Amino acid sequence: MYDMAMNQTKTGLERKPFRVIEPPTRFTPISEIRDIWRHRELLYLLAWRDYKVRYRQTVIGLSWAIFQPILATIAFVLVFGRLKGITDGAVPYSLFVFSGMVIWQFFANSISESSRSLVASSQMITKIYFPRIVIPLAKIGTQIIDLIPSFIILLILMIYLKVFPTFLGILYVIPLILILTIISASIGIILSAINVKYRDVQFVVPFFIQLGLFLSPVIYSTANLGRYSKLLLLNPVTGIIDSFRSVLFQTAFPLKSFTVSCIFAAVLTMLSLLYFIKSEGAFSDVI
Repeated sequence: MYDMAMNQTKTGLERKPFRVIEPPTRFTPISEIRDIWRHRELLYLLAWRDYKVRYRQTVIGLSWAIFQPILATIAFVLVFGRLKGITDGAVPYSLFVFSGMVIWQFFANSISESSRSLVASSQMITKIYFPRIVIPLAKIGTQIIDLIPSFIILLILMIYLKVFPTFLGILYVIPLILILTIISASIGIILSAINVKYRDVQFVVPFFIQLGLFLSPVIYSTANLGRYSKLLLLNPVTGIIDSFRSVLFQTAFPLKSFTVSCIFAAVLTMLSLLYFIKSEGAFSDVI
């Protein structure tokens, strides 16, 4: 009787469908992208969790995302506002700087947060399998949430200063933000993978972010740099900032710098996926 019951139990277990969660035997950039899509719900949950944790027990909450570019704009206007030739004068300098800070703040915070994300989530990585690339991408998702109120404040400031955006110009912002997100995510993914093995990254990144602010056309116009403007093309954010201002302020579109930024986005995406795939297998051992 006992043996018969055991056999029936085994038969029932064999017939019952089950799912084994394990990493794929071979990784490619395409398979990594598919894996991200299959785990998109996890990506949303991690991004929302990070967002709630960030502003937990804060008095003004999401308003901090607005105050950062505003305070930086005030400081730059007070220091550089009276210098001649720093911009083309198409829009008020305060609006010029704030528009650049909105883009730069998203880029800088995305890289800063995502580069530390894998080490900060070491307990998750060592306990269960899931696409590790979801962790730095979730940090980018929280920055998108922060970007929305900053962009709304920019539109309000434009209307207040009588620089009226067109509906088509606002729509053009969407693909620009998408390209900026791809660039930010690609750099963040590479740095997060390097930071697992070499923890120096978390100390080097803040320095280069501060330096990068002055090597980006945030407080000055690219067109006014003359021959030195070509050097700014090495900065992948240059084309996004210039294009962002162009579509909103209805000025000449910087096709050359925009094209360079698109090339950067494509190349960085492939490099980040390939490097992450190569490094991902050792995360659990090294971290």
